[in-house]
Amino acid sequence: MKIFIAIDSFKGCLASDSLNHIVAEQLRLLDPQIEISTCTMADGGEGSLSVPGSMPDCVTERMKTLDPLAREIESRFIYNTETREAWLETATTDGLPQLAPEERNPLRTTSYGLGQQLLRAIELGSRKINIFLGGSASVDGGTGMLQAAGAVFRDHKGEVIREIMNGGVLENIGSVDCLELQKKIASVEITGLCDVTSPLLGINGAATVFGPQKGADSSMVQKLEKGMTGYSRAVDSVTGYSRENDPGAGAAGGLGYAILWALNGRLKSGVEEILRIQELERKLDRCDLVITGEGSIDSQTLMGKGPGYIAACARRKNIPVIGICGQTETDIDLLQGNPFTAVFATLNKVYEKSLVTDAALTEQRIKFVTRQIYRIMKLNTASK
Repeated sequence: MKIFIAIDSFKGCLASDSLNHIVAEQLRLLDPQIEISTCTMADGGEGSLSVPGSMPDCVTERMKTLDPLAREIESRFIYNTETREAWLETATTDGLPQLAPEERNPLRTTSYGLGQQLLRAIELGSRKINIFLGGSASVDGGTGMLQAAGAVFRDHKGEVIREIMNGGVLENIGSVDCLELQKKIASVEITGLCDVTSPLLGINGAATVFGPQKGADSSMVQKLEKGMTGYSRAVDSVTGYSRENDPGAGAAGGLGYAILWALNGRLKSGVEEILRIQELERKLDRCDLVITGEGSIDSQTLMGKGPGYIAACARRKNIPVIGICGQTETDIDLLQGNPFTAVFATLNKVYEKSLVTDAALTEQRIKFVTRQIYRIMKLNTASK
């Protein structure tokens, strides 16, 4: 039997590679004849660079950039020397993990460091630049990134804004000039990788939905929304059209918006790109069973998340799909379009929340669940 394993991380507990290894190891112990292939799962946030970083001809470029609070750090991105394609990860420069909880304040945080990486990737001669947008700490509409890469922002008096752009500076924007930046990227294809479809403004926008996740209270959200609205109006006056309602414009605190209007880029699914890099379709065509999953398999799993996407692809090919999760809050069988053949949870009774992040217990339970899956496989084989 040929089995394909692609389990997303159990947040705060075990990473994707670890989970894939645990399941694969157990299956090989039970039956050394099983052929196994795997895919590393990532959500476009912290750790996503490990996927393109493992490809042939890819090197890690390290450089000094600024973190979300404009402090100097060492960051990295991936560059393919053969295809001249680069992968940048927002979380390495403008990432929430770089801030202590008390430091999270989207009126002060900036995407400037990402722009420094973008400029370096252009200087290397990149023909294509992919930007993972997950895990950002800022809500600056991508103004920090654009400023670092060469855009010029002016205030309402026409004076150049020289301070580093952040969420608190948005309301000062009177005009923006990206002509020099756009000359630099004229022959570069830029893609933002995200699985968020939020617009820039409004109740589903960058400030309202994502501001609180990044440390904003209600008064900060109002200030950010006002600033973002003024910024978008300044952009509209330059471009003559609006991109604020495009799906994904609100991703990563408005970075999606900057990629669309200033970088002439596009947005696409981060999950799909990560799986494309790892040749998902080819691996599915060569397997008899798929095992995927994440910390919680529920309705959100089926709304564009990696395990749901893999399961749907497999079922279209009539390949059975087993889901492994820490918990399932919903009767998965009742969800419309459920692509899973069966789902196994490692926590099958009332539990303490601390158990969710207990890596040793989770590994033990994953091994147990894998053995149950194998026994069902053997039973099914014997009945034929």
